[in-house]
Amino acid sequence: MDRRTVLGMLAGTVWAGGATGLGKGVFVLPDLGSTSTALVTGDGLFLVDSGMVEQVGDLERETRALGARIGVLFNTHWHFDHTGGNVRVGTGGARILAHENVRRRLSETTRIDFYKRTDRALPAVGRPGEVFGADGGVMTFGGERIRYVHYPVAHTDGDGTAHFENADVLCVGDLFFNGMYPFVDYSTGGSLAGMIRAVEGLARVAGAGTRIVPGHGPVGSRAELLAFGEMLAGVRERVTGLMKGGRSLRGVKEGRPTREFDGRWGGGFFNGEEFVEMIYRGERGR
Repeated sequence: MDRRTVLGMLAGTVWAGGATGLGKGVFVLPDLGSTSTALVTGDGLFLVDSGMVEQVGDLERETRALGARIGVLFNTHWHFDHTGGNVRVGTGGARILAHENVRRRLSETTRIDFYKRTDRALPAVGRPGEVFGADGGVMTFGGERIRYVHYPVAHTDGDGTAHFENADVLCVGDLFFNGMYPFVDYSTGGSLAGMIRAVEGLARVAGAGTRIVPGHGPVGSRAELLAFGEMLAGVRERVTGLMKGGRSLRGVKEGRPTREFDGRWGGGFFNGEEFVEMIYRGERGR
């Protein structure tokens, strides 16, 4: 790799493999089952989320193309589509950092009730060796200041975000699904109300020029994040209102509480009825 290309990659102004440069050494990798972000520095690579285990070869190919060895892996939460490459990355010598609940979830057999999916514990090498609690923390990596924050009872009970403050890139994991209805994992401590609070908190961090990297969907803006939050609040108000009126799941669906949102948000993992069912079952089980 020639010097000009390396310097361009460190500046985040050129493409490497299939990655998209956001500037100041930050790249968004091609879809690995979820969105992964890489900060490339002279001291190595800081990676946010490791994708699905089935795509670990793609992860390795993309990080090799960036020309730096992974020094730190930050997990935004415990789900399999964000931690599938952890074992390979950890075996390569990287430090793994996440909220303390992520380590707990990855250290035991955990079930996602809505999907009827059970995930076994990861080997120790793939679990976070460094954890943070409610207060989050700050670190410097290769000259970039990175602030990490915990948002409780949101998508799960262990959601963390990483903000590259100099580059002004905010990696938020599944606290934001850009352009689609989100999954909320009620079975491992998540809640729709908590997701809404998390979005409100993220909006206070993000400025007009902040690039926000979601867990799924394209890189977004503060305005798009706010639209996501407005949708969540609107759907929650309608679904819980119908539930308080004594409606069954079928009755809530017949009320079509997502009808005004389906055109923009219903083309991803869930259509409107499926999203309503997830909320109904989750809220009823709380």
